[in-house]
Amino acid sequence: MSLIGELTTFSYDGSVVADLISINGADSSVAEVEITTLGSSSKKFRPSAVVESGTLSFSFYYDPSDATHVAIREAGSAPLGVGETPSDRIVPCVITYSDTTTHSFNGFVTSVSMSGNDQETDVQLDAELRITGDITETVAV
Repeated sequence: MSLIGELTTFSYDGSVVADLISINGADSSVAEVEITTLGSSSKKFRPSAVVESGTLSFSFYYDPSDATHVAIREAGSAPLGVGETPSDRIVPCVITYSDTTTHSFNGFVTSVSMSGNDQETDVQLDAELRITGDITETVAV
């Protein structure tokens, strides 16, 4: 049975992101490595032994009183604090689908954008996260 997007949750640094609208990604790719020799009549390639775990984008209705919402916004827009290192911004993330299958990985916010500052709309925060390391899938039993 295929995974269903409805009731999917996203956890950032151990906290579920409230008012989630969408998640796109947790994508990965394998690079091409050219292995063409001078004697070849056509280009030759092999897959890289290293997988690039890509990015994830997600959107939620922004609530400035929600600590997780604020942490995500600040991670993508504020400079490092005193005593903070870049690796401090790499946090555990988990996508949990309706059947409890999960995709777990570490990542850091690379950009944030606010939208919806119009009449009759709620303010939305769109974030992009860079995945670092492996994406682990745990299939529901």
